Amino acid sequence: MGANPPEAAHATRRQADRDELEWGEAGCRLSAPNRDADPETGAVIGRDHNAGRAQGDRAYPQVTVCPSLWVWNVAGLPNSTPTPIPTPTPVPSPTQVSGTFRATGSMATARSQHTATLLTDGRVLIVGGVGDTFPGLASAELYDPATGKFSRTGSMGTPRGMNTATLLPSGKVLIAGGCPDAFCHPGATTELFDPASDKFSSAGSMTVSRNLHTATVLADGRVLIVGGMTHATDVNSPASASASASASASASASAEVYQP
Repeated sequence: MGANPPEAAHATRRQADRDELEWGEAGCRLSAPNRDADPETGAVIGRDHNAGRAQGDRAYPQVTVCPSLWVWNVAGLPNSTPTPIPTPTPVPSPTQVSGTFRATGSMATARSQHTATLLTDGRVLIVGGVGDTFPGLASAELYDPATGKFSRTGSMGTPRGMNTATLLPSGKVLIAGGCPDAFCHPGATTELFDPASDKFSSAGSMTVSRNLHTATVLADGRVLIVGGMTHATDVNSPASASASASASASASASAEVYQP
């Protein structure tokens, strides 16, 4: 104990405040078999600091980290200069100047009048919207800010655009209303998105069909749904499925509360 490591083994000090080389019961071993290692023990050094001297040139060098925090280099030519272990250079993540924009990945489906909701795990849920024509879209996507990419996820049971998508205290997302048909009649159906399964499930219907409305989480966890456009035939009930294409929609002053 207290002996300096043998010069022939080219020991490189890894910890400045350690003065002793701690020898194990079997000494320090190679991390893989070496042609000059002891065929029975694989040891290259022993209790005697002169033992385990690396001899001769090596075509396939070995480097072994000892428990003493010394690194033993038994590679290269005898009496060669010790080679320090390089420190990996961290790869910086892309930086962006504050107040600027830069492009990221594109959605799998082109859409407008959709919703984008930040989930508790950091992903962003993209729901519904309208493509080139009505009806709305039933598809949904997830944006991962770690990769800058979008990926498809489960689809809603009802196509919709101009809907709302509200994050609930449970981490689920309430999808409400929107345009479910080719004439953009306001819809009354709702769905829940579960980020644990990435799937949608039915959550019942609102008392009034709506699109272009608002949905706000209250302090007690309920959701306040207000206004929007509603079908002219809709009076405190979901819009009639047989409403004509020419029927008009009008702004609504009604409101309702959803209890999760």
